[in-house]
Amino acid sequence: MKITDKPPCPICGSLMLAMYGCGWDYDRFVCSVRGCDGEIKLETITYVEVNDEV
Repeated sequence: MKITDKPPCPICGSLMLAMYGCGWDYDRFVCSVRGCDGEIKLETITYVEVNDEV
């Protein structure tokens, strides 16, 4: 599975949100429903591109 995939929550089936590891943690998906503990941990660490142009 990749961070660009859009899997359903394994607990409630709702939309999951991607959380990037940003160099200090593994990427993961967390459920978007308040109170649901659905989570999928990945074995990748993705960095978000930063635009330094001001």
